[in-house]
Amino acid sequence: MASASISRRIFITFASLAAAICVLFACITWLFAAITEDDVVKQVMHEEAKNI
Repeated sequence: MASASISRRIFITFASLAAAICVLFACITWLFAAITEDDVVKQVMHEEAKNI
């Protein structure tokens, strides 16, 4: 019975670690996309301002 409890705790620990890493990479990806989007919009606005 003790081994089932230990294996369950190990499974929960690894699952929590995997979920935390997934959330971390999702946040980094969202941040990268937001920064890139802002730069692209700024460049497009500058080009349009030059044309006007």
